[in-house]
Amino acid sequence: MPQFRLPNQRVAIVSICAYGETEPVRIIGTENHQVYAELHGYDLYQVTEKSQIKANLASQMDINDGRHKPFFWKVNVVRTKPALDEKTAGTLRTALFVGADIFLRPFCWFKTM
Repeated sequence: MPQFRLPNQRVAIVSICAYGETEPVRIIGTENHQVYAELHGYDLYQVTEKSQIKANLASQMDINDGRHKPFFWKVNVVRTKPALDEKTAGTLRTALFVGADIFLRPFCWFKTM
């Protein structure tokens, strides 16, 4: 498994999952993203409700303005969620957006395929 990490570089996984609380994709996907983030020391930002998505005023993007379709939700989340978190403010260098139905695997697992 790769161990190299640039000093003072923070990585975040950002995900939106608007499926119902009992939907398998939400349960399994959420757990998978949590485990993967913990395994690699990444920050994790999971959004499960539209109300958790803040407007990105700098980009004039507000998902509640009636003009921006749900596709733009991820743009707002990637641009605002990590920036609002005190522990990553100014130190986050990479944000990886993954959909709720994306299942992450440790890199070393690919060697066994």
